[in-house]
Amino acid sequence: TIERGRFAFQDAGLSRASVSNPYGLLRSPWNMNKSPWLTRVHKLAGTSFPLTWWPSCASHHSLTHTSTTLINYTKTSLYAPHGPVHTMVGGYYMSGDLLDRFRGILDEAAIGKFAEYLVQTPKTLYRNGDASTVRFPEYCSADSEQTSCHMICYEDETEIKEGHNYSGSLFTTIKRWMNDDFLDGDVFDDKTVQDAFLAVLCTTPWAAGEQLESGSPADPSFWPIHPTMDRLLQYKRLARPFLDLTWNNTDDVCQSEHSDG
Repeated sequence: TIERGRFAFQDAGLSRASVSNPYGLLRSPWNMNKSPWLTRVHKLAGTSFPLTWWPSCASHHSLTHTSTTLINYTKTSLYAPHGPVHTMVGGYYMSGDLLDRFRGILDEAAIGKFAEYLVQTPKTLYRNGDASTVRFPEYCSADSEQTSCHMICYEDETEIKEGHNYSGSLFTTIKRWMNDDFLDGDVFDDKTVQDAFLAVLCTTPWAAGEQLESGSPADPSFWPIHPTMDRLLQYKRLARPFLDLTWNNTDDVCQSEHSDG
């Protein structure tokens, strides 16, 4: 929560639309953040990232002068040229120290990779996860503990809680929507390791700051970012025009029933 300055204790706002988080706030449905205030965490589950990730003149120059097609430009612009601002300002809280929670399950390099992919993991599970194995709560009471509002994982239509065995199909579903290179695949050959990993993933209330999700325009720091990208696109079209403006790639179109998150 921002506690000082012009934007201190800015109201996160109740959603008046059909889409909200489980607390009825103007946040993505997968975001378990119950704070009534604008949230900036600056870390992903206790893990900080170097300022060298911050968008630079070099990343903007590269985007402008190396992308020759509109599709390539659009995909590339999501990452180094502006994405780290969303990640490093928004962040996640309520997930504890991943080093402690995953100690004995993953090594530190793998934990760091997992934290990095938290940018997309809860969101992608909400959009593309198999409803028979993963779902997110539609409602959580404002007076309930934050820790009780989290993703729900199932095994054979029976709710799984920490300590239970997780099915191989659930693990496969979750891992499929993470990048396979976020850790050494051999780590998960052990079913015990699989279950311990999923016990953390499925019982953690992944609560993101606005900048990390679709509610990012509610954070004033959003507004220097995207107008900059708009200006950069105009400069690109003047300085080094696209060789191909065709938009013929439908592979990345979200076809999920949860495309609103």
